[in-house]
Amino acid sequence: RKAAHIRLWYAKQGPAAFVSQLELQALFERAMRRAKLPLTFSQGHHPMPLVSFCRALPVGVSGRAEYLNVFLRQDMALDEVFEALAPCLSEGLELLKIESLSMGKKQPQSVAEVFLLEFSGTEDDWKGVRTQLEEFLAQESRVAMFPSKKGIRSRDVRPLVESISFPAPLAAEIVFNWRELYVSPLNIVRELLPGLALTDFHLTKIEQRF
Repeated sequence: RKAAHIRLWYAKQGPAAFVSQLELQALFERAMRRAKLPLTFSQGHHPMPLVSFCRALPVGVSGRAEYLNVFLRQDMALDEVFEALAPCLSEGLELLKIESLSMGKKQPQSVAEVFLLEFSGTEDDWKGVRTQLEEFLAQESRVAMFPSKKGIRSRDVRPLVESISFPAPLAAEIVFNWRELYVSPLNIVRELLPGLALTDFHLTKIEQRF
């Protein structure tokens, strides 16, 4: 039975950034059971909660604009859901807000996402990083090789980067455009900055645009 459809917006930071998508789903299902939310379950021999997540973050990448959609078999006030669920979340997961959705299973997905890249090196090293990013923006195309379900494939990643700005020292804000194609933002950043190790920067999703 479906009586309500809600969207839970949350942050995934700190130790939770290293939780895989499968682990994340299990953590939320456990938290929702602890909060005693009246979840709607699928039919069949192995009923599962009717929950759908937005695009999965790569392991090690943080998010301050994540969401999941949940069907409830009983209607509840949004503030009641918030008060029940927020204390049940694991370390690094923070409930931000809750919205009501239409009862349709398919909901619009973001067509662009904004990520903050924070550099952990020196200001002198950052100058070279910023130059690489600015040179990428000046290019008409940038073909890179990425793994896919059908093996290694070439992708032009230039159209996937809508803009790059520099809002603070040692930081870049990158807007990714997913209207035609989605590629892991972490893989794109590693293509743009091939000289950097994963420990040299941290990536955080800060906004989704619909």
